[in-house]
Amino acid sequence: MDVTTTSTPTTTITPTTTTACTPRPAHRLSRLGASLALGGIAALSLVGVTGVTAASASPTAPPTTGAAGGAALEQLKADGAEAIAVRQTQLTKLAGRLAASPGCDTTGAIAQVIAADGPALTALGAQLAADTTLPAAREHHQAIFQDYRVFAVVTPQASVTAACGHIHTVVTTLTADEAKLTERVDAAAAAGADMTAARASLADLHAKLGDANRQADAASASIASIKPDRGDKAVAAANAAAIDDARRALTTAHDDLTGATKDARAVIAALKAAH
Repeated sequence: MDVTTTSTPTTTITPTTTTACTPRPAHRLSRLGASLALGGIAALSLVGVTGVTAASASPTAPPTTGAAGGAALEQLKADGAEAIAVRQTQLTKLAGRLAASPGCDTTGAIAQVIAADGPALTALGAQLAADTTLPAAREHHQAIFQDYRVFAVVTPQASVTAACGHIHTVVTTLTADEAKLTERVDAAAAAGADMTAARASLADLHAKLGDANRQADAASASIASIKPDRGDKAVAAANAAAIDDARRALTTAHDDLTGATKDARAVIAALKAAH
């Protein structure tokens, strides 16, 4: 049943009709650095989604007979209704994150799970509310936690996939800026300026952008393997390892983008110095 993002950058370094050594790129770069929202990418560190929350664990079985059993049935229904509401709220949030950066959900599989789990949980809640016996209610109540692992599975999958899409968007923006800076460096070199250091920075920028994309894809691929553990410790351990791998890949991608931004700043400084 199971399979954060910040706004994407829109500011780019705009070409000018003046000479390649114009100081205007410094201003453009400062806007670019702000638009990257690298702090927002860092916030996608998946803290809090590596394990099952307390709300995800199945409760102890309630009494089955007498007045205590009747009270337990109502309590089970109330607890189930609350658990379903919490999960549906989370699914709505996840749908928004993924819709903002859907690029890495190439088959739409995660979006489909999010879209399907909400109505399915509503139907399950109706079944639980209609139950008249504890065994039936317990079965439906446990299904909330065993079949719909919204926090342990869907949340990390959607979060990592959205982060992957956002990173690709940032890389696309910086790649366009790289091309414009390259034009300016070439023009400055043609005019006699020493652009050796600037070319080295551009080469490093290019390499870091490529690695950021690869790391984002690796994170997305890693998270695709996780699934509901249904109490299986080996599956739970594999899930945790996959989430850790995804986190490390996203951290590396973040570092790549930070380094790429510094490289771009260095190129801008070299162009200013050429004047």
